[in-house]
Amino acid sequence: MRAPEPLEILLKRLSVDKSDNILSALKKMDQLGIKLLIVNDNGSFKSLLSIGDIQRAIVRGVNFKRRLAEFSERKSRFASSIKVKMTSDNQ
Repeated sequence: MRAPEPLEILLKRLSVDKSDNILSALKKMDQLGIKLLIVNDNGSFKSLLSIGDIQRAIVRGVNFKRRLAEFSERKSRFASSIKVKMTSDNQ
């Protein structure tokens, strides 16, 4: 049995940079067998990119050489609004 990957390495594998193009993100999804990637901007979370986002781009005729920064303009309302409670429930 393989030891689990450290979180930092796992996040890096599941991430693409906003300067990458749509085709490279699709290839990465295919290579990893996943349907969701984290889009980052210089190492900071920018948004999520799903296979559904790419399917909608296909229907709209978006050029696959287009950079993710241009393609994923919308903000993630879910991931950017999470607030973590840093206190213990035992207090």
